[in-house]
Amino acid sequence: EVDFPLCCFCCPLRMGVRVISLYTVATSVSAVLQMCLPLPTHGDSAAAEYQKDPFIVAFNVFDIFGVFAGLAGLESGSTGEWRGAVFLCAYLVLRLLFRVPYTMHLESIICDIIAKTKAPPGETLPPCPEAQKALIVEFFVFAFMQLCFIHAAWTLARRNYLGLYTEVLVPRVLQ
Repeated sequence: EVDFPLCCFCCPLRMGVRVISLYTVATSVSAVLQMCLPLPTHGDSAAAEYQKDPFIVAFNVFDIFGVFAGLAGLESGSTGEWRGAVFLCAYLVLRLLFRVPYTMHLESIICDIIAKTKAPPGETLPPCPEAQKALIVEFFVFAFMQLCFIHAAWTLARRNYLGLYTEVLVPRVLQ
């Protein structure tokens, strides 16, 4: 009897890793676009400084590798090859580890960014402590999500390596 474990999305593991891979590609493409087509600053010094910040640039450059990791995970989820899932898992682990100093840096500069940013008409910017708290909450949500993704990618890599999937992985049309 072959058991098919569930992913963190309560769907079959391979399908879940495919979704994770597509999400990874999508977020990485947004990093590529942010690097190639920066947002217009309209004279806003805070936005210009943010886009040139070395931590922001470094994290976006690292995120570009997610395109390759996501495609490797997608291939692994479709063909049963284990190396792609390992590559995806390694990328997700590194992304989580790099996010710690990135978030700490953002927390240290958020008050300065808020002070320099001009609020749109009719809106107010959050006070500094509230923005710092929101960054920490966002980090923990991100970390939980990444840990779920890492577990799913590692489980798929392990199962593919051990040959625990016996069903047809590629539709007949593509074989």
